[in-house]
Amino acid sequence: MITATPRPAPPSFVRSAREADAPALTALSEPFARSGALRARPASLYAARAADFLVLQAPDGELEGCVGLSIHASGPAPDSASSLALGSASGSAPSSVAGFASGPLLGSVPGPASGPSSGGPARGLAENRGLAGVLYNFCVAGHRQGHGVGTQLLHAAVHMARAQSLDVLFTATTGDGNVFVRHGFTPTSERLAPPSWAKSLDPRRNAQVFVRAL
Repeated sequence: MITATPRPAPPSFVRSAREADAPALTALSEPFARSGALRARPASLYAARAADFLVLQAPDGELEGCVGLSIHASGPAPDSASSLALGSASGSAPSSVAGFASGPLLGSVPGPASGPSSGGPARGLAENRGLAGVLYNFCVAGHRQGHGVGTQLLHAAVHMARAQSLDVLFTATTGDGNVFVRHGFTPTSERLAPPSWAKSLDPRRNAQVFVRAL
């Protein structure tokens, strides 16, 4: 008797979010919002801003993680890209870089809480000269942390930002920020971030701002 060799399951993959993903994005983000790591956002907002999001989809259709990329006018221009950073990844960040599974959360990224989109990844390349990207609502389902989901999403987000000819990426987190340090981000001041985004940061959250030149 000939026994067929089982085919390996197809891998998870990163794709652009669709409006229909809004309920799944809400469900994925809700535990982080309850803990205070992410801002609470209604499904209607995820639907309206679906073009901002990249998601990692499992073979069964489950969304394992997501990250939003919004586009803003750049803040004050420093002398060089490196001067955006307050320190290097080896100097300012903790010496022990935690993995994805080191805690309950990957990190929290404040983003627009409401209102019209400032421009998602679909914005044309020629329009983005001198603009900055902001990563927000970055989260990975708890049972998938430690499996490279966050890495795939951040790599895809950086690739998307470069394809959009953005100059720099900012993000903010109430966590330790190690996941961003691992991917080339360094601490910076919010006064160097895009003003339209920086003013939306809630000082009560005490979030730390990170930057990566592209």
